[in-house]
Amino acid sequence: SSIRWASTMPATVTAARALSVELSRWLPVWRAAGYRVLVTSDHGMSVEGSHGGPHDDERRVPLFLLGARLATPDEEAPLAQTEIFHLARAMLGLRTSAPIGGRDLELC
Repeated sequence: SSIRWASTMPATVTAARALSVELSRWLPVWRAAGYRVLVTSDHGMSVEGSHGGPHDDERRVPLFLLGARLATPDEEAPLAQTEIFHLARAMLGLRTSAPIGGRDLELC
C-alpha cells in the first residue's frame, strides 16, 4: 500500500495540521481575490491505515466549498465521487461532451 501512516499516527496528525496552517494563510487571500475554493480528499483512512473499504472512516471525506453554494434541495446529502466531479466542473465553468454518472450539481 502507498499509505504509510494511519489516521491517528503523529506523522499524519502533524501533516494535517501543517496543511491547516497553509490553508488558513491562503484561503483569505484567494477569497479576497474572488476565487471559489473547493477542499476535499480522494478517500478517508481507518486508524489501522486502510482506505477504500466499506467503513465510514474509509469512505467519508470532508468537502468544503467557499465562495459558492450548491443549488440542491439537500446540501447535507452525501455526494458520490462523480458528483464531486460535476461540482468541480461547475466551479471551473467547464462543460462535458459525454454524460457522466451522478447528479449534475449546479452552484448558486
